[in-house]
Amino acid sequence: MKIKTKLCLSILIIAALLIPTSMAYATSPQSASHFRLQANAGWVDSGVDVEANQQLTITAYGRAITAPINVYDSSTVSGPEGQINICPNYEGAPSCAMENAPYGALVGKIGVDGDPFYIGSYLIFTPTETGDLYLAVNDLLPYYADNYGNYTIFFKK
Repeated sequence: MKIKTKLCLSILIIAALLIPTSMAYATSPQSASHFRLQANAGWVDSGVDVEANQQLTITAYGRAITAPINVYDSSTVSGPEGQINICPNYEGAPSCAMENAPYGALVGKIGVDGDPFYIGSYLIFTPTETGDLYLAVNDLLPYYADNYGNYTIFFKK
């Protein structure tokens, strides 16, 4: 029974990663831009320039896996909201893209040296600074190579 459950879970995860992430979203395609963030990429410039005091809406869909399922089980699978475990979750762990936020969560920062902030699956915010919006799947910084999946992110100014 346990092997059958793991097999079914693995099939569901693979299917979720292969099904297109162009689901319905709250903004019309004409008024939104989008970006696909690979889970193994670390911090990436989204191509979106934010302006201080200009509201931005971010909506995200998809699945990210932050560690091999065959080693750590399905708890490493998440949507943009992240997993149950908070990064980092063990003594002596390297830094995370965003400390004290869930593993797998969609996080952002404005500029290369900006302070990380939590985005999750939906965020409306008005930045206090101008710059390039960088995005990452929250994980331990040295361990992105074993991640897979992606988030599709929509932006509306």
